[in-house]
Amino acid sequence: KIAMLNSLLADAPMAVAVSLWDEAKQEGVFVVQHLKPLPADRDYQLWVLENGTTPVDAGVFRVDANGGVRVEFKARLPIKIAGRFAVTEEVRGGVAAPTIKNMVLASN
Repeated sequence: KIAMLNSLLADAPMAVAVSLWDEAKQEGVFVVQHLKPLPADRDYQLWVLENGTTPVDAGVFRVDANGGVRVEFKARLPIKIAGRFAVTEEVRGGVAAPTIKNMVLASN
């Protein structure tokens, strides 16, 4: 599955990401551009959303000074069908459930 994630940030409208998910291998690649770097005590966290289920943690990441990164990821739980992907800004190390008000990127 290939998903485009668009910015939900007024101060970073050009932020964009692509998620490539391999259902058979239960792993993916995530590429981000133009996302603002975070302070040392914050991380971005990737989530995989199956239709009608709780978002599944797919790990934390940080962007470089230009706002870009490429990371390989695995969801913390098996994913039957990856419906959507989202990124939230969280405390360093991530959280067990997404802080919805801190969502920065989301796929349609």
